[in-house]
Amino acid sequence: MTNSHPSNVNACIRDIFIQERNSEELDEYLRVHGGVTFIRNRALTFFGDRKGFGGGGRRGPVTEFSNKSRRNMMVTMAKMKEPFEFWQDLTLADDIMAGLSINERAKYVARCLWSLKQWATRAGIKINGVWKKEWQKRKSGALVGQYIPHFHIVYSMLGADHKAYESIFRRVAAAWVEISGTKETAKALAVAIHPKSYRFIRSRKQMQVYMSKYFVKKEGFVTNESIGRNWGFIGDPCIDEGEFVEMTWRDMVLFKRCLRKLMRRTRKHFAFILRRQYSRFFVFLEKHTIDRILQYIQMPYRVEGVPF
Repeated sequence: MTNSHPSNVNACIRDIFIQERNSEELDEYLRVHGGVTFIRNRALTFFGDRKGFGGGGRRGPVTEFSNKSRRNMMVTMAKMKEPFEFWQDLTLADDIMAGLSINERAKYVARCLWSLKQWATRAGIKINGVWKKEWQKRKSGALVGQYIPHFHIVYSMLGADHKAYESIFRRVAAAWVEISGTKETAKALAVAIHPKSYRFIRSRKQMQVYMSKYFVKKEGFVTNESIGRNWGFIGDPCIDEGEFVEMTWRDMVLFKRCLRKLMRRTRKHFAFILRRQYSRFFVFLEKHTIDRILQYIQMPYRVEGVPF
């Protein structure tokens, strides 16, 4: 096992933090991303591809938005190099969902999403983001009470301003209505371009708020039929490689102490993990907060408490 660092990792915090520390004592380490930080111990695991550790084989049908899938999506979103800038919702009209089973509806919307991606490529629209499929009961209309899927999409476009986003939003909405194949075109388009169907995202914190409300909320939808993938990518969103920070066990004790102060209201299970000397877990905290903790830890003289 080697102590070498990935060459593509930003060395700023790392080089400052390990200064005057014995490399043989650096058994603890962090991988710091924009919105999530992984805490690891070298004796338990290593930051690399964990190939050969379980899993494998053919996947069974997806019948729910599982806790594991939800966690993976949250972590992936938090690892994005920059927060996404725009949110757009895509719904489907009653006439194209009528008479279809859950599985048939899932396959239909999957084809529509694939066609929308192909349309965007042909139209030269380069949006990079993440989509989430949600099943929700219709509150009105011909299919009231039935579960119908719709999409939440967050994305960014390089160099785009508000006018550019609003223009692309309308083009995407119109293309979606056409691709969906509904005969209720005027009604579907009015819903697609309604002010509640889009919003601007101004910070990572705001993106996390929207995620917790729409993307990762616990759904009451239960079925025995296959519903296909629940989330995925549009384009090629930029995932941050993360910054590698090596620490001694004394540093890690102080680091976890700061986390406990920041997360007083967290669940008991997580509080127990923070008290263990050797544990591997992750926390959803913005990078600048982690930077402040690390700066506090490396201070030669620390006051009682934590700097928050």
